Amino acid sequence: MLRFKGRKDVHKNILDLGFPLLLLTSAIGISIYGFIKDFALLTWFPLLGVFLSVTQLKYWLRKLNRKMHWWFEHFGGMLGCSIATITAFVVFGAPRLLDIETVSILLWFLPTMILTPVIIGLSIYYTKKFNGSKNSNI
Repeated sequence: MLRFKGRKDVHKNILDLGFPLLLLTSAIGISIYGFIKDFALLTWFPLLGVFLSVTQLKYWLRKLNRKMHWWFEHFGGMLGCSIATITAFVVFGAPRLLDIETVSILLWFLPTMILTPVIIGLSIYYTKKFNGSKNSNI
C-alpha cells in the first residue's frame, strides 16, 4: 500500500490484482458448492469474500482523487483481518475453551455485523479529519 500511495491512475499490477481475483473466484466457487450441498454456511458466508474482493478490485482499478486513499484502504484491510480473526476465535477457539459442542450460525456473522458500522463510522470521521469538514467521496 505504501509503495503506491502516490498513485492517481488505474493500477494493473498482476500481483496486486491476483489476490482479490483469487478471493473472488474461490468465494463464488465455495458459495455455489454450498448451494449445491444445501449447506447454508458455505452458501452465504463466502459472500463476504465476494464483497471484500470487489472492494479491493475497485480500489486498484479506478482513478483516485481522495486524500489519504492509501490510508483508508490499509485501515479497512486491517479491520477486515480483525473481523476474520475474531470470527475464527468465536466460532472455533471459544467453543473448545468453553467445551461447547454447537455454535449458532449467528456467531459466524456477529463480528461482521458489529465491526462493519465501526469501520463506516471511523471512515466518515477520518474523511472529515483529512479533508476538512467537507464531505468528499465517503
